[in-house]
Amino acid sequence: MNIGRLRQIGLEFLHEKMLEDKFDDDSTSGFWIERANERELSGRFIEKHATEEIIVDPFGRELRFNRVFFAEQHFELRLTSPNLVLRDPSPVMKRLIGRLSEYSNFRIVVMPIECSAMQLLEVLVQRLENVETYAMSFAAFSVTPDITVRMSFKGTADVRAEARKFLGARRGEPEALKLQFTFADVIRRCELRENGAVQIYGEYEPELVSIFLRAIRECGKTN
Repeated sequence: MNIGRLRQIGLEFLHEKMLEDKFDDDSTSGFWIERANERELSGRFIEKHATEEIIVDPFGRELRFNRVFFAEQHFELRLTSPNLVLRDPSPVMKRLIGRLSEYSNFRIVVMPIECSAMQLLEVLVQRLENVETYAMSFAAFSVTPDITVRMSFKGTADVRAEARKFLGARRGEPEALKLQFTFADVIRRCELRENGAVQIYGEYEPELVSIFLRAIRECGKTN
């Protein structure tokens, strides 16, 4: 995602606000900063939830247990596009964005990146090795006023050509693509969706994430 007016507001200002709102033992929510410099800021937004569970034993007595769990959202803020990178997005991201908006007196505007799955694929094939699209899905479309169809294609080889042939005149932009590619001599997989959303399966590799971020940035510049 991109953030309007981020340069005017400044990462240093947001960093100071996050340090004031630091998560600790007495907090129910707050930030934990892992890295910060003049161009990038990364960390976690953490929420603490406490509940009481009541269990009735075989003799009809109520037993009460306190339960505490934590929810968190890993994030990166950067001056270059994409300005906001979320790792494994969860419902906590909405509160994270809301907190950033509060810090800036609601001047921050979070915007999706204009980059379709197909456009991102075109960039990635230039940056990754042995890229194949092994699955793709399309948004629902009507074949009659009463019947709506949603189609997905999956195979052991690249499915794009056969999907286009099958759909014919009805084909449109796929809403999701699943890719297989080679990175560091290992076969990896990922899923691409609209607005630069990417899910990379397998172990977290900073170098691989950097490749995808550069591809998303390039894709966004062409739109």
